[in-house]
Amino acid sequence: MTVPIYGDDMITLLHSTAEELAELEFRFGTTQTAVVDDLIEDSCWSGEPSLEPYLGGKGSAEQRLQALRAALAADDKNSADKSTEWQVSMSQASKLAELGEECPICGGTGQWPGLQGFVACKPCGGAGSKVPTSTIPNSIPN
Repeated sequence: MTVPIYGDDMITLLHSTAEELAELEFRFGTTQTAVVDDLIEDSCWSGEPSLEPYLGGKGSAEQRLQALRAALAADDKNSADKSTEWQVSMSQASKLAELGEECPICGGTGQWPGLQGFVACKPCGGAGSKVPTSTIPNSIPN
């Protein structure tokens, strides 16, 4: 089943209060329960381990809603943590660059975003500081 709304409208419906729910369901032309079911069953969230117990319509509507809200909150926190971590890395890179001591591979961050989180820079070992060119893969000797 695919509900007729997307993105921010779905999130608005998921986080609505009991007082807001009827008006929002009327405005969006779908129910909160349908949005929860769609996200758990037929979206990228269906692979979320914390939602596996609710696949196939298992659990009450309230249990499914609370589980989805918890998964979304954990994802938001994880994204915020990564953003903060990257900001710290960029600050470090700026300081090292001012000193002329940044790693030429990672630019002084010591890492970069990867598919499964941040990846430590191998030449500098995640420190972000300058390393001998002989330790940089495929480098040309001076």
